Amino acid sequence: MSCGNLRVILKNVTKDFMIKRLKIVCGIFLILLFFCAQNLIPARYYRLLEKERKIFLGLRGIDSLAALTYLNLDSPTERVIFYKNYWQGKEAECEEFERCIEDADNLFAKYAPLSDDRIPVYVKYGPPSVRNIITPEKKIGVKIKEAIRDSSIEINGIEDLKFELQIGRFREERNLTRMEVYLSVEIEDTIDLKISRNIKIFDERDSFIIEKNDILIPQGEKEGTFLDEANFWLVPQRYRIEVAG
Repeated sequence: MSCGNLRVILKNVTKDFMIKRLKIVCGIFLILLFFCAQNLIPARYYRLLEKERKIFLGLRGIDSLAALTYLNLDSPTERVIFYKNYWQGKEAECEEFERCIEDADNLFAKYAPLSDDRIPVYVKYGPPSVRNIITPEKKIGVKIKEAIRDSSIEINGIEDLKFELQIGRFREERNLTRMEVYLSVEIEDTIDLKISRNIKIFDERDSFIIEKNDILIPQGEKEGTFLDEANFWLVPQRYRIEVAG
């Protein structure tokens, strides 16, 4: 490779390097300029008087360029003149604007007004037609205990209940017999009706052996039959069964 070609290559490499370096420097400069501009707004904002702050926040909602111009003016006198000239010939709109900035300040300017987008939106579009305030609440589980009251069921207007013993089956296990008693009773109207059933077992000498109580509940039919099953483990012998409701 000749010296002339080498010089051309080095010159091109140097040129590309300088262009890339210039782009990086420009990018850093733009970033710094952006952050400086962002920092200038809060600094200038907090130099304003209280009423001037409301005006600036309101102008951001309707005319951002006018808001920055108002913010960058050096003295309160200049800002008063600018504000009067801005609303000259628009007195009705100026009154509405001032009412809106007062309402927006009362509603949203307590914390971080510069970063609260609700203020310019409120000034631009006015108060909402419907406002729903949602307060977050932590759900708490509540456990309630209620004592069950003793109650009795009275059935009037019909004859005594007649339980019918359908079948008894016997199975032996470890010298005991499992007796299965199937009962049924027919009721004309079973809506909201509960029946208490009591089965007592006596031996041949009419000595009481065991009893079982249960509540029979229908399945929502207007007319139907209550079906019931009771199981007893007994020593094999003769027994007398007494069913009462």
